[in-house]
Amino acid sequence: MLRRLRSRLPRPSPAVRIGLGLASLVVALLLIIDLVFGIFPSPSGALAEQRSRAAQDIATQTVVLLEAGQDTALDRTIALAVARDERLARIRVERSDGTTLIDRRASGLAESQARDPASAYRVSLMNAAGNWGRVSVWFRDPPDSAGSLLLRTPLLPVMIAMGTICFVVFALYLRRVLSHLDPASVVPARIRQAFDVFSSGIVVVDRQAQILLANERFTELAGLPRDAALTGTALHRIPGFTETLAESAANHPWALAMDTGEALGGARMDIRRPDGSRRRLLVNSAPIDDGDGKVRGCLISFEDITQIVDLNEQLARSNAELLRSKQDIEQMNTELSRLAARDPVTGAFNRRALFENFEALFAAARHNSSTLCCIMSDIDHFKRFNDQYGHAAGDAVLRAVNQVLADELREQDILARYGGEEFCIVLPGVELTIARQVAERLRAAVETKAGQCITDPRSLRITASFGVSVLAPDVRSPEHLIELADQALYAAKAGGRNCVVTANGMPAAA
Repeated sequence: MLRRLRSRLPRPSPAVRIGLGLASLVVALLLIIDLVFGIFPSPSGALAEQRSRAAQDIATQTVVLLEAGQDTALDRTIALAVARDERLARIRVERSDGTTLIDRRASGLAESQARDPASAYRVSLMNAAGNWGRVSVWFRDPPDSAGSLLLRTPLLPVMIAMGTICFVVFALYLRRVLSHLDPASVVPARIRQAFDVFSSGIVVVDRQAQILLANERFTELAGLPRDAALTGTALHRIPGFTETLAESAANHPWALAMDTGEALGGARMDIRRPDGSRRRLLVNSAPIDDGDGKVRGCLISFEDITQIVDLNEQLARSNAELLRSKQDIEQMNTELSRLAARDPVTGAFNRRALFENFEALFAAARHNSSTLCCIMSDIDHFKRFNDQYGHAAGDAVLRAVNQVLADELREQDILARYGGEEFCIVLPGVELTIARQVAERLRAAVETKAGQCITDPRSLRITASFGVSVLAPDVRSPEHLIELADQALYAAKAGGRNCVVTANGMPAAA
């Protein structure tokens, strides 16, 4: 907060700052000279001399009036002097024998304020006979006001006047001199014009990051008037830079370049210009050294990349939107694929998905000489559920049977609704005896659990018949293996339903 406030305060020009320093130096030298040689009068000595002259004047008038024998006029004269002169506190005229002739005090002044003999100025009164007497004069202490302090201390107004004159003279002179030393005026016009041609803002700074030279493009980027006087201004104090740069000046890009003695490129800055617009800048800093390798300053270029950054941000937003759209489309495609591969009533694979997966398993089993079994299942008396309870109850029976079968199978097994009330199950890597045991377990699960899955109507007794086939050398295709299992299923239904029959257990065809 304090740094931001300082940046907004008007900064004196170099001529004013140097002039103030030189004027202070002159005043300090005068004070030292006066301290050593005493060229200025002492305030206390000047006051004492002034009071002594006043006492001498009063004594002279007293002698004149006494010689003229005008004692009464002398009393009036002294009384009038004490009344009119605010500096006088008391006047006393004494004879040589100590007799007091006249003693006048200022009105309103206590006797204790003008009775100290040590504070009186005494002047002897001489006549033809010798020492006639003396005049004692007391003075008031001057008030402690600022004006009286200046009057009593002549050195102070002299120093103030001298410092002011020196400051004005030095400032005007240095302003004239610095105009000739301005780097912008020293650099030939053709060089400055060449700098102005650059599309980047170019700034040359010294070790303290004070601007020595800046082209027109830089003032445009900073939002400053083209004729802005930037020479001598610290770069980090330019409006917009103050809020952007790091608190520590050592961390500024050009300071790092000068400290390391190596060029530093690719630094990013976002500045807010006086008109409120924002500029994104790419900063490149290159140190400038003398013939001995000592860094004297830095050449800084500011490239306006606002449009590029804005386009990149817009492109990033567009890419993000495209990515979200792609994810949404992929999710929709996945859902569509799932819907296309699933039976809408039970959620099991449909016939198309069944054969797509079955053909891959069939080819792998043939290639690896592994086992593969197929189970066909049919819900017993399914038409009765539809006729007695309606198609909604029939669909509930299909879903219940599908759920029971899915719970009993492995993840790699395939369960599909083959058609109507029939289900097809493919068991890869399973021998016939194991497949028969699986079919028997499925049959028992349907009988005991399927009816419990239906809430309306309750207490339905649901059973199913199963036919099992195994991949043999003479089986030509998945359809052939399903056909064998289907034949075994018909045999199970003919044998009383709610049972399991294997294809190799059927009598051979005539």
